Amino acid sequence: MTKHSKITVTFCTFLLLAGCAMDRATEAQPKAAPPKKPVASPPADEVSARRFIGANRKELTAKYGPPNMTMDVTVAGRPPAEGYLYYPKDGKGCVHAFVLDEKTGNIFDYFCR
Repeated sequence: MTKHSKITVTFCTFLLLAGCAMDRATEAQPKAAPPKKPVASPPADEVSARRFIGANRKELTAKYGPPNMTMDVTVAGRPPAEGYLYYPKDGKGCVHAFVLDEKTGNIFDYFCR
């Protein structure tokens, strides 16, 4: 083996070992948590729609009119319920989904979808 070959092998071995040591050093350091995204506040129409929880069917339809769609959303073990869905008028925003007790007509939940 020539002198040049020995230097090359030694240098490559050094790089290989240094690379392994660097890998281990970076593994030992804890990774920084990703920056948190700011939490957006809900749109004003969602906030006003949430106020209908506790109201009844008559009050809801007086404000929004007849629903665009109704659904049976009864969950096992709970009283029969129906969902009243209202689509956004301008095509933007969320679909308002109110959950009503089928017998009393009282609104007990709301979702912005």
